[in-house]
Amino acid sequence: AREFLEGYRDGLTKLPSLEAPCTLRLRRLYPEEQDLWTTLLPTAAALRKDMGDVPVRPEELMDSTRRWALEIVSSELNKRD
Repeated sequence: AREFLEGYRDGLTKLPSLEAPCTLRLRRLYPEEQDLWTTLLPTAAALRKDMGDVPVRPEELMDSTRRWALEIVSSELNKRD
């Protein structure tokens, strides 16, 4: 599990930002990068729902989602040290 989490963390850290328009930028990424961004979509959807009517640009939402995921993964790795 540790090896997976370290690889996931490293992959998320290296991902290029999704600039507007996000869908176009996503299509231009390497398949591995697309896969990593895709793993964040359910979390992004949940965060967006929790925000209610607060407007947020998709690239900001995805960046916030990535930061949140990195915090969670790093916290879990620190527990395993």
